[in-house]
Amino acid sequence: MAVSKYPGALVALKFMAGSHAESIACFAEALARQPDHPLTHNNLAVVYNEMRDEEAALEHWRQAATLESFYLAPRRNVGMLHAMAGRFTEAIRWLDRALVLDSTRADIYFNIAQAYQSGLKQPERAIYFSGRRPQFLPLSYGPLSVSMSLILSVSVRCA
Repeated sequence: MAVSKYPGALVALKFMAGSHAESIACFAEALARQPDHPLTHNNLAVVYNEMRDEEAALEHWRQAATLESFYLAPRRNVGMLHAMAGRFTEAIRWLDRALVLDSTRADIYFNIAQAYQSGLKQPERAIYFSGRRPQFLPLSYGPLSVSMSLILSVSVRCA
């Protein structure tokens, strides 16, 4: 394999182009060099989630959360994965952990409120979280947080 001047950008392009196997290979090489890098685990989990490999995604998100106790993305991602799978109690547990790390994230308040309203049928809790939500709109209500800064900075060999 050839060394790219901007290898992390190449990983991002491969991921966005749907080349999941190549993205996984690049992240695996990065983890071989630095197995305790939480950002790499988070981003690898995003790739696995895109491939619908929930078990592998959860494993890497949990690893990222364990390695870095103040890293919000994996906690939010696990919460969203559980919510999308209909496991609302578990989703709220993980999203609440993310909210503790950053209480200004309107998207997390929104997603917790949605889990209470739509999933658990507890409108009073949904209203509570909706009322606590900061009065600005989140950048995205999307299901996953990808650490693009890592994707753009990972030093791996990719062709």
